[in-house]
Amino acid sequence: MRARAGPFKPTNCNTSDGSPGTGYLDRLITQYVRPGKAKIVFMGTALTIRDLVGERLIFRREQAVGLSPSAYLTAKIVVYSCIAALQTAVLTAIVVIGKGAPTCGAVVLGNPVFELYVTLAATAAVAAVTGLVLSAAARSHDQILPMLVITVMLSIVFSGGLIPVTRRVVLDQLSWLVPARWGFAASASTIDLGRVDPTVRVNDPMWSHDLRSWLLAMGLLCALGMVVAVVVRWRLRLAALCRQIRRVAREPELTGRPSGRGRLPRCRAPARRPGTAPRRHAR
Repeated sequence: MRARAGPFKPTNCNTSDGSPGTGYLDRLITQYVRPGKAKIVFMGTALTIRDLVGERLIFRREQAVGLSPSAYLTAKIVVYSCIAALQTAVLTAIVVIGKGAPTCGAVVLGNPVFELYVTLAATAAVAAVTGLVLSAAARSHDQILPMLVITVMLSIVFSGGLIPVTRRVVLDQLSWLVPARWGFAASASTIDLGRVDPTVRVNDPMWSHDLRSWLLAMGLLCALGMVVAVVVRWRLRLAALCRQIRRVAREPELTGRPSGRGRLPRCRAPARRPGTAPRRHAR
């Protein structure tokens, strides 16, 4: 009797038609996981990159009357993460319906399709937060498109799917700061990329089909997302602090000392005629 493949022993994985082999998984990796990671990053970043720069004046007025930047940012992250997860679910469903579901065992969540979706949805959510920090850094709408293009290109280069970066000095270290690197590593760990794709020549330990590699990749991806969210919060607070400094400079009564900008200009006294007494100015 043929034994079934367990979650941590995917050596007996079959294709969607029941025949042994890795033909389906090869098509899935070639047509979805590798180029799909750049699509996921583009989709998540494009959701939010126009948001903060477009609402900057509105946010400043609302913040002046007591709007909390933390609540504002939390609402943005939750809403856009849900939208990114929904779009990723639609994309994953289209690929699975068109190619069939893989029968290879998952690492953690039991269902390989659901586990692959979780890795892609997490990558899209972190990409959406990255779009927020780019939107907070942009000064006008003209800077949005170059930022988006650069972000997608960096994700393609440093994800490790198309261009190997493992054990390459400088490239490997720089890839640690790119969320697509860890999102792709989690997806590769789910589908056991090193075994199912014969064209892979990189022995990346993060792509191993085991619990440690998957949890480490997902943990680092979520940690990068939290760091980026803190940077966005700092940018919003920094703008409020700068406005407070400018307001105090314009209102010297708040500080108890005269301000250079608020000081009235001195007027020269008119020249008096010879033989006339000087005029006293009323206070």
